[in-house]
Amino acid sequence: MDKLKQLQNIEKEMLQTFDSVCRKYNIDYFVLFGTALGAARHQGFIPWDDDIDVGMLRSDYEKLKKIPKKEWNGLELVTPNTSVFYHEKVFPRLYKPGTILEFETWEKYVYNPQNIRKPVWIDIFLFDYVNSKKEAIKKAKKARKLNMRYYYSRYITNIVRSDSLKNQFRSVLKNGMHFIFSTLHKPDHYLQKYYEHVSSEKGKYIISFDSWRLGTIMDTFGKPEMFYPVQRMKFDELEVSAPNNLDEFLSKRFGNYMDLPPVEQRKSHLPQNIYLGK
Repeated sequence: MDKLKQLQNIEKEMLQTFDSVCRKYNIDYFVLFGTALGAARHQGFIPWDDDIDVGMLRSDYEKLKKIPKKEWNGLELVTPNTSVFYHEKVFPRLYKPGTILEFETWEKYVYNPQNIRKPVWIDIFLFDYVNSKKEAIKKAKKARKLNMRYYYSRYITNIVRSDSLKNQFRSVLKNGMHFIFSTLHKPDHYLQKYYEHVSSEKGKYIISFDSWRLGTIMDTFGKPEMFYPVQRMKFDELEVSAPNNLDEFLSKRFGNYMDLPPVEQRKSHLPQNIYLGK
């Protein structure tokens, strides 16, 4: 079995556990981005895809955090914090200990003297409320800045001598940002400011601010009715929860999403460093 298929199978097992836990404890979630596209167009993984994204309201995640560890079948639910070195995001992930899944941006450029490995994961994007698109755009711009400052205050960037001068210069700039942001505040400060900025339990629309890209953030903007009530859909041999109006969500994100991309664009993003166990 090739690495991509093996990775997809592991991620499906993780998704099955995640889905079972959420259903057992009456917690709503929905597949997002390429995972949602796969469910609609392929009734499972996009053949060349290699990750799983899900979303849920922040209030539902607060319930998820309280679920006993024994329910996770050996998986690890990690909430954003600075004590887990490999967890660099402002949103939570579900990890599979004993595996390795590292892309070049992490394996090559993050200064990691203790050689702490990043396991296979599922991204869990958290959604909050806003009252208008104008408010969403304004909050998204500040959220991106806080997200960036949190990351760069935590990590030192390796300067790889074999890189091009352009990439070496970028690494120097990133270390300059690390010096500035880490001198001003500890990483937890930026993380807390991010939470305070994005968290809201009231509004006419919902959105996830958890991406660095403004376009990706705005692709998640919509009325709650676009996502809820969730619907159940086939995903290979599994059944998963998906946005209520999947067509609206996918059309916003991908346009004519049922059309296959050109062959040259059908590429996976298999990482530089991967270990999936025996």
